[in-house]
Amino acid sequence: TYQFLRTFTVPSQEEAYVRFSPDGKTLAGAAKGRIILWDLQTGAELLRLEGDNPAFSPDGNAMAYATETGIGLFNLHNKTPDRTLPAKSTGISVFTAEEFRSLFFTTEKGVELWDLYQDKESALYEAENSGDMQIAVTMGGHWILAIANRGQNFRLINWMELSEMPLPTTDFLPSATRRVNFSSDGTVGAFISGNVQVWSLDSWKITAVIASHTCHATQAVFGPKNKILVTSSYDDTVLI
Repeated sequence: TYQFLRTFTVPSQEEAYVRFSPDGKTLAGAAKGRIILWDLQTGAELLRLEGDNPAFSPDGNAMAYATETGIGLFNLHNKTPDRTLPAKSTGISVFTAEEFRSLFFTTEKGVELWDLYQDKESALYEAENSGDMQIAVTMGGHWILAIANRGQNFRLINWMELSEMPLPTTDFLPSATRRVNFSSDGTVGAFISGNVQVWSLDSWKITAVIASHTCHATQAVFGPKNKILVTSSYDDTVLI
């Protein structure tokens, strides 16, 4: 079960995008071209920078985010920008596991996998992008790339083979799913429609339903070891 812990206010009427650092000590929130990092224990604001859709590296030393000129990489150790990848992204970025040293992100062509060692594209899954394509990636033996596109053409992809997977159960409602996030160990997923449904990826059964916001949920992110779930909403709040 999940218990409410803390609220962070995002200064925007748009959808808020939130991410945990791997050590569970920092929360990144983004809305309307601004990224804010908070200390989870104290609630204190740590820094702000221009950009959208932040994603932490598995070792917690870097953060990727969308900019007007490409994908920025930010050094969290010394709190300075590192470099900008020469890649045109439409937004969402997700690091793969540490050993892969790679980055998924959405483009007008679909979903690209970028090699961070060589700074070049290593794979592309072609898919129609409505402008609000959301992606999530899991490891842990499932190797799932989930693509949600304004509630249309939701799909699950085996990203090792770049092949589409069948939907796991008739109880699953892909047409209502606008966003997805997976736990770091790949055992559960949070599927966001109006509320947040938490599904087991092993049994494909619902383990929890979160409906604590006064408006529709926009995001749900798991903390380390699945002990914390952060949700955001059109009601301008982030709940933990």
